[in-house]
This record gives sequence, C-alpha cells and structure tokens, in this order.
Amino acid sequence: MPVDAVDLIDRAAFEAALATALDRAGLVDRDLALLLLAIPEGRGPAPEIVASALWLHVRTNDIVCHLGGRMFGILLDTDADGARVVASRIQAFVGDLLAGPTWLGLVAGTGADWTADGMLASASTALSRALDAPGGRIEVGVGSGPPGGPSGQGRARWPGPGAPRRS
Repeated sequence: MPVDAVDLIDRAAFEAALATALDRAGLVDRDLALLLLAIPEGRGPAPEIVASALWLHVRTNDIVCHLGGRMFGILLDTDADGARVVASRIQAFVGDLLAGPTWLGLVAGTGADWTADGMLASASTALSRALDAPGGRIEVGVGSGPPGGPSGQGRARWPGPGAPRRS
C-alpha cells in the first residue's frame, strides 16, 4: 500500500525516535545508521512517490521520515557495512525513479558514541559533501561520533532541510 509523505512521521517525531534508538543502542553496544536523501527540485516524482519507494528498501524495524520539502531521513538498525548496502540499493532505485543521479549522506556507529543532534549534523554534512559531487554519490560522514568527540562534546547543530549551504 502506498504511503503518503504526510503519513510518515514528521521531523520532531523522527528526532525523538532517533534519540530513543541511540539511548537503547548505547545500553547494549549496538550499531545504528542514519541516511539522509535529498531529491533535487524539479526532477522526478513527488515526494509522496519517493516515500512509498523508500519503504520497499528498508526493513519493518527501520524508520523512514519525510523531513520536509524534498528531504528524507532513514534510521537503520544496522552497522556501517549494512547501511552502505541499503544506501546503494536506495541510490540505484531512486536514481531509476528520478531518471538521474541521487545523493545520500550516511553515518553509522554504536549508540553510545552519538547524540541525536550529532548524528544528524554529521549526516547533514555528509549529504552536503555528496551534493557537491557531480553524478550522484553516497558520502560517509564521521563514523566515531559527532563533531567534537563522542557523546556530544562540541555538539554541532543540525541545520535541517532548507538551511543555507556553506560554500
């Protein structure tokens, strides 16, 4: 059954789910990964179609979120290697759907190494680097915790979708 982007959890619920998942993963030293996907303006189908397509490439315990505009977040209950496999599948499928290149930012690590803000900031930075590369790309962000060290020391703020990009 197709899922409308408006039926997905919103950004606030996604951030809360990410924080909860990181807390739980930190207790048992389990890995999590975060993918950010941006759909270029004026290309391909509406975000609602992309949202439905994303559900085909994740497991039932993963979380897909429409972050706003043409940006999506995907929280994966897997390590960096598993996240790369999922990111490659999503990149190929969404690229076919868009009839062009796609860009993703990916970060992964143990729950104890991350804060929600730090993980989102690192994934956003990775996505920005990916968007600067021609032809589509999966860019992997800092893998050992947020900028400034583990557990949020020197936290970076996630600018979120629509924020001005740095040159």
